[in-house]
Order: sequence, then structure tokens, then C-alpha cells
Amino acid sequence: MLKTLLSSLCCTNLLKTAVWLLPALLIAELQKEPPLYFMLPVLIAALLLPILIFPRQIRFYIFFLVVFLYLPAWFNGAYYLLFQGWPDTSAYYALFYTNSQEAAEFVSAYLNPLLTIFSGLTLAWIILGLIGIKPDETPYPRTLLQICFLALVIELFTGAFSFFARQSQLPAFRTADKLYELYDDEQYVTRLRQNVKDINFTDIKSIFPATEKQTYVVVIGESQTPDRMSIYGYHPRQTTPLLSRIKNELFLFDNVTSPHAATLPSLREALTFINSNNEKLSQARGSAVDYFNVAGFKTFWISNQYQRGKLDGLISLWGNAAAQSIFINRHHSDKEKMQAPYDGELLPYIEQALQDPAPRKIIFVHLMGCHADYKNRYPEEFGRFKDPKFNVPGRSDHYDNATLYNDFVISQILQKLRQTNDQTAAFLYFSDHGEDTTPDGCFCHSISMGTAEMYKIPFIVWLSDKYKEKRPDFAQSLPEKIHRPFNTRNFLHSLADLTGLQSLDAKPERSVFSDRYNPGLY
Repeated sequence: MLKTLLSSLCCTNLLKTAVWLLPALLIAELQKEPPLYFMLPVLIAALLLPILIFPRQIRFYIFFLVVFLYLPAWFNGAYYLLFQGWPDTSAYYALFYTNSQEAAEFVSAYLNPLLTIFSGLTLAWIILGLIGIKPDETPYPRTLLQICFLALVIELFTGAFSFFARQSQLPAFRTADKLYELYDDEQYVTRLRQNVKDINFTDIKSIFPATEKQTYVVVIGESQTPDRMSIYGYHPRQTTPLLSRIKNELFLFDNVTSPHAATLPSLREALTFINSNNEKLSQARGSAVDYFNVAGFKTFWISNQYQRGKLDGLISLWGNAAAQSIFINRHHSDKEKMQAPYDGELLPYIEQALQDPAPRKIIFVHLMGCHADYKNRYPEEFGRFKDPKFNVPGRSDHYDNATLYNDFVISQILQKLRQTNDQTAAFLYFSDHGEDTTPDGCFCHSISMGTAEMYKIPFIVWLSDKYKEKRPDFAQSLPEKIHRPFNTRNFLHSLADLTGLQSLDAKPERSVFSDRYNPGLY
């Protein structure tokens, strides 16, 4: 009997298929905590069962395995090579909700020889399976069928268990879990769109008189780390010369972090009164834009960020709730270079918003900032840093040039706001998250890697003279608060404080500007 079994395995497609499956299953097994290599023969035997039952449909089955086994294995392996970690939910967001511009820039930024070799070998192995494994009418011993069926039963049992033990999920369950999270989030956004008018903000009061003319500008950067900004002490290069000229007018908070190392989850917390017990409830109640709408401000949302799809649409949804919203990346792109417009193209729209006659207004600006691919973030005239010796591991020059251009854009916005110095005005700049640009870093951001540099962000405040006159105690106390530990999950609490708004939602103990600030809640 044993001799018959071995003969069947060695002389049929079963051995070919088992060998062909092994690399993909190894990648899948490595993701488990801990890997269960001794279960690989059982899993392979279970996957061979359809071949025993339907030998004529083997080509269709191999194609099925390519789609549902090898493509996820390639994605997981490529992600690990890039970020030294396995994909998390944010990675699936990026995979399913991207566009041609962002995909092209990602490939341009992160394609390397190792990833190219891995992708080429994976493709060759897939083709080898599709070509080399052919329909075979050789009869199989009944015992072999029974063994494979038993293996399937074992896998189904362990698979059901691992569905509840997420740290050791089987690949199919792990992927299903992530896709369900995406589906659940998509349905949530759909419901939020349907109920967008049911904003639950009430009893918002201002410390300023109703006749006080006010203008506030909030600039949200992208992938900017303070470690590469000369105004924060970056010495090798003057990457922020314009901001540095007015450093004495700025309040540089130097102990600020983001809640996540990815844009969408980070801003979903920063732009709402986040409730740690129910994040979605906080988001459903409305965003910063909704809050200022209810408070009687004319709101503006001016963005150069991609609009990817329904999930990214949550940020777009909040932006579109503004009295005036502009997304230049929705209708304007460089078709030849497949890249986003430069952030400087936002300046005319910002100037128009600043000149708007509304007595109270707040302008949200969402930049592309230092989003990879860095070389696409700045015009040619800002490509000033070109030093091969300094350019390690190959993207330092581009990142510093992007930071230099970011300094120009921010300074231009601030300069236009400073011209309104005869009114109560404030400016606040922060980045959605940081970027690991250390010499040995990945020049990237990834929740799975989660280095400290990916969470460290700049946080800069400017106040007009009129503002300082109206709130002298607030302004005089700011220098004492710039070293406070602060996380931007409490950003909206702080923004309400900065703009003089008070309500049950805005907690002083969560505002970095408040005398009642509790560092334990940051």
C-alpha cells in the first residue's frame, strides 16, 4: 500500500502541485505567530484534494490558486521586503483604494532590485505552474483520497479556531478579516453620507464678541518630519530658510506625535472629538469642518490630496461639508508625468479665501507636502540639494528639496495671512504623520514598522498682534507649553481652544494650549 501511494505521488501532478504550492504557503506560514511549519504537509494535502476529485479541471484549479493564494503571497512578501513587516489594515486601504497617479509614484519611489527579483521569480513560478501542471487521468488509490480528506477536516478545524485567534490566522481567514474591515468601513462611510445633515454639535460659544473679525488657517502637511526641518535644529542643510527668518514670531511645539503612521487613520482621529471608547461614534457626530459650520464660521477646505475612493472619501466628505471646497487634484494632474500638482498651485485659492468678506472664517489647507515620490513634490528650481556623498540611501536629496519647497508654500500662506494683521488671526501647521528619514531608515511610513520617526511631527503656531491683544494671557503662556507631550488625536480640542470656542465637546484637559491640560490624556 505504501509503495502504491509513493508511486502515485511521484508519477502524477500531485508532487508537482505540492512543490509548486510550497513557496506561497511558506510566506503565509511566516505571518503566523508562531509559524506552524509542521502543519504544512497537512495544508498541502488538503489543497491536493480537489485534484483527486476533479482531475480534468486541474488547470482551472491552478488558476484559482494563483488568484487566491499566490497573488496574496506576492503582496505580503513584497510588503515585507519594503517595510520589514506584514501588511496591516492600512496596507489594504492603500491596495484597494489607490489611483493611477499614486500607484505610479509608489512604484517609482520604492521599486528596488530585490523587489524586482522577487516579483520576477514569483511571476516565473506562477507561469511554470500554469504551463507544467496538466490534466492527468491517472487513477489514484482510495487511501490517498481519504488522507487528503482527513487533512482538509483538520485544516477546517484549525482554520475555524484561528479565525478567533487573530495572531495565528490562516491566510484565507486573515485576508477575509481585513476585507471585512474594509467592507464595514465602506458601509459606515455610506451611512455617514446619508446622515451627514444630522450633525450633533450644540451650545458652541465663543470667548470673542459676535462682531469680532476672525480668520484662522489650518495647514495639514504630509509625511513631514521635524528632524529634516532646519527650524527644528536640522543642521546639515537649510531646509526651512523662510520660516527660520520669522522664527521669533512662531511657537514651535517640539514634542508632538501623530496617532498613526498613515494619513487616513491619523486624520480620522485628529479632525474629530475622538472618543476612545467609540471612534466611529465620534466620527459620525461630525468633523472639525462641521463644528465650525455650527459655530457660525465660513469654512473653506482647499486640498491637493488624492481622492482615491469611498474610504478616502471620508476626508473628502468632511472637506465637502465646507462652505467652499476645492480639490485641485481631482480635476488637475500632470498627464505626462502622472503626478499631482505642486502645492504652490493652491496659493491663489487660499488668497481668495483670505480676501473673502465673511467676518469669521477658518481655512483648512491639505498639502501633498513630502508624500513619496519626493522628487515629484517640488519644481525644478527647488532642487538645490545635490550631494552624492550626503544622499544616503538615495532619497535624502529629494526629501530635503521637498521640505524646502514645503517651507516656501507654508511661508507664502503665512505671509498672506500676516497681511491681515489688523484682525484676530491665527495660523497652525502640523503634519498628518512623520517619515523615517534616518540614515538606515526606509524613507517611508508604515504602521507595521512603526518607528518613532514615523510618528514625530512638526506643530507650528502663529498669532496676529490683534489676537495677542485680545488674549494676552493665552499668548504669553504659549512659550511655557511648547515642550508638552501632545498627540494630535486631541487636535480638535486644541483647535477649539485656539479659536476661542467652548462647548461640551471641547475638553480643556485635552487641549495642548490650556492651563488645565492633562499630559496623561495626550
